[in-house]
Amino acid sequence: MLIIESDLKRQLSLVKFLLQEGGVISLKKLSQLIESSARTCENDLIQISRLLPTGWEVYQVGKGMWKLSKPANENYFHIYGIFFKKSITFQLITNAFQFPKKNFFRMCESIFVSRAHLYKKIVAFNQLLPEQINFNARSMDFEGNEFYVRLLFWIAMTLVPDMKFWNISQEFILDGYEKTKKIEDCFNLHFSIISRKSFVLWLEICTRRQRKHPISDIPIDISESIYNFWGAEHISILKSFSEAYTNVNERHALIAGLYLNAQLPVTDQHLAEYIGYYKLNNSTRYQISSNIVKKMRPNSECLYQQLVVRIIDLQISLPIICFLEHFDIFRFYKPQDKFEKDIKKRIASIVEEICTHYGDKEKNDFTNVLFWIFHEVLPIFFFKKIKIHIYNRQKLIAQTYLKHRIESELGELVEVYTELKNESLNSMDIIITDGMISIDEMATYKKVHVICWNDPPLNSDWECLKDSVHAITNDI
Repeated sequence: MLIIESDLKRQLSLVKFLLQEGGVISLKKLSQLIESSARTCENDLIQISRLLPTGWEVYQVGKGMWKLSKPANENYFHIYGIFFKKSITFQLITNAFQFPKKNFFRMCESIFVSRAHLYKKIVAFNQLLPEQINFNARSMDFEGNEFYVRLLFWIAMTLVPDMKFWNISQEFILDGYEKTKKIEDCFNLHFSIISRKSFVLWLEICTRRQRKHPISDIPIDISESIYNFWGAEHISILKSFSEAYTNVNERHALIAGLYLNAQLPVTDQHLAEYIGYYKLNNSTRYQISSNIVKKMRPNSECLYQQLVVRIIDLQISLPIICFLEHFDIFRFYKPQDKFEKDIKKRIASIVEEICTHYGDKEKNDFTNVLFWIFHEVLPIFFFKKIKIHIYNRQKLIAQTYLKHRIESELGELVEVYTELKNESLNSMDIIITDGMISIDEMATYKKVHVICWNDPPLNSDWECLKDSVHAITNDI
């Protein structure tokens, strides 16, 4: 669900498609992708070219063909922030964060829109916002759960991380980094360079809002979090940040920011501490996580503990994650192929079996989050590796290329052999060859899928291989 206007949304879609293509793409295809006319698409591309920052360029290559070039160290997020900043909803968010606020009439004047138009935009904005918060046109401020209001400000700031724009002083930034370092040391956490800056933004939001807009309700159960345990141990540190942190809700709000930004260390000693804490203080979530991980069948105790702790944290922070998912920049990853669809079905089945006290929406949300976080590693747990032998007629170079290509396409699902030393052909699941294999020969490999490829293999050959691997994994 986007919080920007439809024309900016459409232009962002064009940028995304151009980035995905990487090379040259036709105007006709682009217009089909965004479901608009070629004229609208071309006008959008011209408008995009005016908005792009230095180093980015969208330009025409020949008749009806377009290309996007960009710096190697920048990505879609950089562009999203620029387009987001152009939106009226961004003006509403920034005005609500600043003090003093512009009233409705002054806002109309400052962004050069009529009262009717701004009111219409506010109505549309409220329709897009999650149900926990609402924008009041009279007060030009947000209403509803204050924690979620702060979370919305944090989203806006992370998309436009310009400290000067948000009137965050250099003094506060340095102080914020110092506080973050104290939290790292006391809570035994790790912040990356980006997440440290992001947490400073969260500190600024909490500091600026806590006096006039104190938090009365926290939607996540911080009290059973290991972060809260550490917070109680180091309460004097938190109080030194602000007297407001004597208020348990404000303290929990600060700690909730750790779920957005920090990483737990995962040494054996730390994992044992987390597991011990959660067994004692959060036994229900621990049991759910433990049962889920057992279904994954991890191959080591260390990995088992890592997964258990991670899934407990996901259970605690689920309301935050689902709130963020309202905004398209944080969208959950969706299954891309048959294997991933199977994985998601298995996760849904596990959640249905184990999380019996969850409602349907909670189960669906939890399934989406688990798949989103773990989709890259779950094939290792859910599927036995498929053994593939490649035999090309006297073409070792071609075999090596195909081996790398198959491993790239199918990842952890397969083990690919170009020559058999300690393995027999009958131990293979699939044999790929460009040579002729007789019916008699095929009969000797009763349990082996024999695939005859073209040389070089066609797209249909690759699809045949994926179908075979998928069929075998479902049979196991």
